[in-house]
Amino acid sequence: GYEFDGDFRKIGSEAILIRPVDNSQHPLQDELSASDFITHKSFESKLDEVGWVSKKIRNDIKKEEIRPDKILVLPLSKSKRSGKKNMDFVADKLADNLEPEGIEINRVWEENDKKFAKDGEVTLSGIRRAKGNEAASVYVLGLDSVTEEGWRNKPEVHRRNQLFVALTRSRAWVSLTGTNPTNSIHSEVNKIVEEIRPPSPEVTFEVPKKDDLTNELESDTKDINNTKLDDYL
Repeated sequence: GYEFDGDFRKIGSEAILIRPVDNSQHPLQDELSASDFITHKSFESKLDEVGWVSKKIRNDIKKEEIRPDKILVLPLSKSKRSGKKNMDFVADKLADNLEPEGIEINRVWEENDKKFAKDGEVTLSGIRRAKGNEAASVYVLGLDSVTEEGWRNKPEVHRRNQLFVALTRSRAWVSLTGTNPTNSIHSEVNKIVEEIRPPSPEVTFEVPKKDDLTNELESDTKDINNTKLDDYL
């Protein structure tokens, strides 16, 4: 479904990847009132990041009338924060911000059953449990962790694959957030977001050396559910 302008034989040369609108239709592409389908923000602290995400989730539920169980939060990174695992820290702070307003958090990793989304609760999950599942509004926290060598202790291409899986969990909207605003990943993502916003998006990149690439395929699709946009409202 992609069109390519370039020559993969010329290492280091510029290439352009294009996906025609007809090959990649968005459920809301004809809705003029729909907000941006992808947003990106960086913050000075994790607390600021979680605070912003909390406000966006409240808006999704209270104003946009998206069901809580159709909202998915995916915290990346395994850094310790205040003596807690990153996942637990994010979950606790989200709960502090949302539960006083009657919005509950479903911490998927703490559940013994196999139900990913629970009625009336915002889903918070790791990447592995999120595979095969989708949500209307997805929040990916910890974007800058893609550059952390300690996260998963694998090559950066693997960490980027994890980010890709997180992005593809969205059926309508996705928000990318992180800390360390000067981290190069933020400027990279900003550039890409600007490139894909026009009606006919193009992504420009440098032709890489084949031997430098590591391709890791995601094959866990047994739990994919066929859903429609109406299922999220």
